Order: sequence, then structure tokens, then C-alpha cells
Amino acid sequence: METILAICIGLALSATVGFRIFTPLLITGIFVRADWITLSEGFSWIGSTPALIAFGAATLFEIAL
Repeated sequence: METILAICIGLALSATVGFRIFTPLLITGIFVRADWITLSEGFSWIGSTPALIAFGAATLFEIAL
């Protein structure tokens, strides 16, 4: 359920904000997952699986449309 919510949020934000907002978040999430950077506790959610799915889906949809 959490993954579905993350995807829906990502798609909604992609439709309203645009491509440029998701690319840096996706890259940051990938870097967090690869342990290349460390974020504070408040931003650790950026590297979570649901967030990466949402950012990736939003970026792909924005590029495709």
C-alpha cells in the first residue's frame, strides 16, 4: 500500500511541478542507496524504495509525455 501511495504522489507531483524537480531527487535517492552520500534523519526517506519508485516513475512519465 505504501508503494502505491508513493507512486500516486510521484505522478501527481510530476503532473503539477514538472520534470526538473524529480531528476535531482531521483539522483540523490540513488546516491543515498549506493552510500555515496549521507542525509540527515529528516531526509532519509529520499533513499527509501517507495520514494525511488515514485521519483523514477515521475521522471519517466515526464520524459515520455
